[in-house]
Amino acid sequence: MGDALANILAATGYDVEREYYIQMMQPIRWKPLAVLCGCVAVSLQGEQIAIPENYYQGEYIRDLAIDFLKQPHSQETLASEEHIVPILGLFAAQRILDDIKVDLEDFGVKFNHWSAKKNL
Repeated sequence: MGDALANILAATGYDVEREYYIQMMQPIRWKPLAVLCGCVAVSLQGEQIAIPENYYQGEYIRDLAIDFLKQPHSQETLASEEHIVPILGLFAAQRILDDIKVDLEDFGVKFNHWSAKKNL
């Protein structure tokens, strides 16, 4: 709806700025995502690991875990509780954001600014 309104305003001569607020780029939000992706990545390698039931388990989580396992140093990251959240969390959040950008572009929705809370 925001894009439609922005298009109407722009078509009638207004100078319109479009901003997308990126909530997932806040490191505090990475922990559940990193833990879930880490659990799935470990299970994909054949280890039996309990995946937290209260965590969302969409198919894209498996895709993120597969992509992460292809990264250099993924094994070291998965073995380190200290690094799993900042490294895997950022990786997963950035991949999700990249997918969102592609989807929005496919729909013809464009933004002038992409802002995360850490930048505001």
